[in-house]
Amino acid sequence: MLVFLDLGLDVVNQCLAALRHAPVQISTWAHPVTSGAAAIDYFVSAAGAEPSGAEAHYSEILHRLPRLGGCFAVPDEAPLARRATTSGARLVCAQNLYKLHPQHDAVFARILAGAPAATLDFLTAATDEQVAGFAARLQPALAAAGVDPARVRLHATLPVADYRQFVADADLLLDSFGFSGGITTLDALWQERAWLTLPGECMRGRQSMAMLAQLGLGELIAESVDDYVARAIALAESPERRRTLERRIAESKHRLFDDREVCTAFADFLRAVQPRGS
Repeated sequence: MLVFLDLGLDVVNQCLAALRHAPVQISTWAHPVTSGAAAIDYFVSAAGAEPSGAEAHYSEILHRLPRLGGCFAVPDEAPLARRATTSGARLVCAQNLYKLHPQHDAVFARILAGAPAATLDFLTAATDEQVAGFAARLQPALAAAGVDPARVRLHATLPVADYRQFVADADLLLDSFGFSGGITTLDALWQERAWLTLPGECMRGRQSMAMLAQLGLGELIAESVDDYVARAIALAESPERRRTLERRIAESKHRLFDDREVCTAFADFLRAVQPRGS
């Protein structure tokens, strides 16, 4: 059997996945989207992130591993301290630019309008040219909400140390919609920072939700766009609530890491799996 770890992220692997190399070929949620390839037989996913009826989202046969569907190593680095406090909340969206769709620009503007002392940093992992285009795109939404553009700071690809410090300095991290954070969510929760999400219809929009649910942090899982905005504003305006959440994350974050039962479940699946259609 052959397991592809990152279909959708690497061009060579995407081409290889179109061909039959082994009787059983498997993809996983390192990139949480169906391959669409007839030669990929199974998609191994996370039970905690898949909605009811998720089988319809895949060209492969869906197999769910327990909880987050992965065994994530405990980070080597200890959580970083905030460099300084500010008068208003530091909001951060640490998602790749391709996850930030134009229809959501007004959502971020509404949050800033409702929390007038807050600032928002976008860590886009993009080029300077792409960031400039994003800045121009945001302007109409900010203007319509009466938000000073100076309260929004856009950052191209950062060194890892700078990225981690931005996360540590954040008071609240805002998830993208439809395609949520994955490793970035784990990074923030390890740093004991609150992460607000709105689950999507497909697994790719529900990774953050699965992590927060596993930590018992339902108040960070919104039910609608309006609810997302309301929760973001309430948290931005309440340092006490944020500190309480940070303490709860510190006490429970170990549940997200070193989940060896997932390894055992994956091994059991590999021992039992049969060629598709057999």
